[in-house]
Amino acid sequence: MIVGVPRSGTTWTQRMLSCDPAFHVVLEPDSETKAAPAVWAKRGLGRYPVLRPGDRDHDYRELWEWILTGAHRGPRVRVAERVLRPGLKEWSWFMRGRWTPVMQTAGGLGSHPGHVRAAELADHRLLVKSVHAAMAVEWVESEFDIDVLVLLRHPGSVLASWMSLNLQDRYTRLEDNPVVRRSLEEWGVPLPGPDPLEHTIWLLGVLILTLEEAGERLAAARARNRHRWRRRARGPRQCRAQSRRQFRRGGKGGRRDRTKTA
Repeated sequence: MIVGVPRSGTTWTQRMLSCDPAFHVVLEPDSETKAAPAVWAKRGLGRYPVLRPGDRDHDYRELWEWILTGAHRGPRVRVAERVLRPGLKEWSWFMRGRWTPVMQTAGGLGSHPGHVRAAELADHRLLVKSVHAAMAVEWVESEFDIDVLVLLRHPGSVLASWMSLNLQDRYTRLEDNPVVRRSLEEWGVPLPGPDPLEHTIWLLGVLILTLEEAGERLAAARARNRHRWRRRARGPRQCRAQSRRQFRRGGKGGRRDRTKTA
C-alpha cells in the first residue's frame, strides 16, 4: 500500500513500481471520485477517515476487504460508477458536507460490493495507492496483513500544487472531528481561522504531521518484529549461547546485568 496526501508523488511512485509485471495495481479505490463503494463506506467518516488501531467501523472495513481482494467491479458497482460521473459536478457541495441525491444514489448502488477475489491476484501481488488514508493508515495496517510505503513531500510543494489545481480537498472540515481536536490539543496547534488559505495550510499541516508520525511508528513496529523473527529463526539454543557470550564479555546482558540475565 502506497499512502500519502494528494499531490505528494504517490502517482509517480505507483507508476514506477507498476513497471514490475508482478504487480496488479488498484488506483485510489478509497476515493469517492473513483470508486462508488467508497461513497457509501465513508459517508459517516468524511473525505479523510480518522481511525486508530482498535477502532471499529464495519462499513470502512468492508471497503478495505473489497480493496484488498483486488477491488473487483461487478455489474452493480459498474452501474453505480456510471451514475456517479455526473455527480462529480456537485463535488464541491459534497466536500462541504452536502449529501446530494446523485451521490446518495451512487453510494447506495455501490454499497456492500462483495469480496470476489480478482483473477489477477492468482499470479500477481496487489499494489494499492491511497491519498485519503493518511489518518487511518495505522488502522488499516493493524486490521490487515499489508506492507505500507509512506510518502512525504515538502509541504510547500504540496500546497503550491493544491492551489494551482484548485483542489477541492481544501474544503474538507477536518477540524470538526473530535479525534482531530484531541490531537491538536496534544500538539498545541490552534484551530484554523476563517481565511481560506490559512485553512488549507492548516489542513495540510495536520495531514502531513499525522502521516509522518504514523510512518515513524510503523517503521519502529516493523523493526521490532524483524528482531523477533530473527530470534525465532536462530532458535532457543542459539539465543542462550549468545546470552552466555555476552555475559562473559560483560556487555549488554553481561556481568553488569548479572541479576537480570539470571
